[in-house]
Amino acid sequence: DVEISAEKRIDAKAKFGRGNEVKLQFGRFLDLLDGGSDAYYLTTQDVLTTADGRPHVMSPFMEKLADDFPLRPKLIGNLIPQNINVWMGRSKGGSSSGL
Repeated sequence: DVEISAEKRIDAKAKFGRGNEVKLQFGRFLDLLDGGSDAYYLTTQDVLTTADGRPHVMSPFMEKLADDFPLRPKLIGNLIPQNINVWMGRSKGGSSSGL
């Protein structure tokens, strides 16, 4: 299990994007979602930098998942990813980015 930062709403009517981040284990985050909580939202995680100051492509959390997805999916053609993230949450009413 790995520690993540997730945004937590203060109540059901509050919106995400307010910067109220909490630290918790990823397994605990999944348990909360599985239990029906829509108060938590996983967004971009902080990335580490190399000795010369260049950012890593993925956060330590994403690096643990790197064997589970292609680093250069066919969908992006010749593009090279600059940053790889995952967004995850739960919505009782459903939600989509439209992608």
